[in-house]
Amino acid sequence: MQTGHLLQVISGHQGPIACLAFAQNTLVTASWDHTVKIHAIFARKLNVETLEHGSQITAIAVNSSQTQVAVATMKG
Repeated sequence: MQTGHLLQVISGHQGPIACLAFAQNTLVTASWDHTVKIHAIFARKLNVETLEHGSQITAIAVNSSQTQVAVATMKG
């Protein structure tokens, strides 16, 4: 962010990314493709873990210790 240059493109979702959250060294992305993907951004490892869900995800939150992810979906 210091230079304004594009450093990396996040891929792996099959639908639009609806939201994202940062927690220390982790980026969590959620998509309308019913998945949450966890990325180790400073290690430049994308899609370290994928969590499947039964509905389109509209919002996420990660606690500060990175042990829990809360999601809101189209189905509640």
